[in-house]
Amino acid sequence: YKTASFQNKRDLVKTLTSNFLVNGKLVFIKLNLPFEMVVNRNSVPSGGPQRDSPRTFHILLEKLVEYFKQ
Repeated sequence: YKTASFQNKRDLVKTLTSNFLVNGKLVFIKLNLPFEMVVNRNSVPSGGPQRDSPRTFHILLEKLVEYFKQ
């Protein structure tokens, strides 16, 4: 991103985002799918395996595969 041309940076932002909302000096950015799905996936706070919560990567992967099939 740092070494890309202005047009390539603009294309990347268009690909990643869908909506912008400005409130005063605050800018809120909404991501396009599937990027929003990745950001909103379930997380494991400690980073290690948890006995009481299932692994979530395969669930995210299934959702992404379904998205790209459409």
